[in-house]
Amino acid sequence: MEEDRNFSISYPFFINTFGKRNDRIMLELYPDASQEQRTYWIERKERLYQKYGIEKVTLFPGMEHFLKELKRGEFPRIIASSTSPANLDFFLNHTLLGEYFSDYVSGYDVVNSKPAPDIFLAAAKKIGMKPESCIVIEDAPAGIIAGKLAGCFVIGLETTSPKEELQEADLIYKNPEELRLDIVLNAINAISEK
Repeated sequence: MEEDRNFSISYPFFINTFGKRNDRIMLELYPDASQEQRTYWIERKERLYQKYGIEKVTLFPGMEHFLKELKRGEFPRIIASSTSPANLDFFLNHTLLGEYFSDYVSGYDVVNSKPAPDIFLAAAKKIGMKPESCIVIEDAPAGIIAGKLAGCFVIGLETTSPKEELQEADLIYKNPEELRLDIVLNAINAISEK
């Protein structure tokens, strides 16, 4: 098995991977590699991420304020992420996310990854809500498409992608510091009254 592989990817390709599962990313990177090789690289990537990158995981400024509003209002909350269950367990146990979320749906729990709606449909079902009653907060175009296909109200954040790539979202914010629950709920009510 090839231990290391040196490669470089373009910034647009890197951004395009946001919201996608590792298996899909590796298939795009190495379409001619065997499944065994791609699985090895995925596992190696995750080990390196947990060893070096995860200690740098923080919430974007303003996100904790919004999460506090949701928690105070007793809104059901669940993480729907393409990352692995191991990473999600780590996030819930070792970061602030554990104070605001107790459950998740991983991209590995569903058949089709984003931009398919599967993950958001599964998350809505897990918290006992209809998808059209759910709010999705996303920073990746694939996630925004998935949220809209699921029938959810989608908020796009310009934290990793420019506004032009988030146009399918119902609301777009430059960063989480702009998020306010009352504004979001008013926007949802305005749409439902149409």
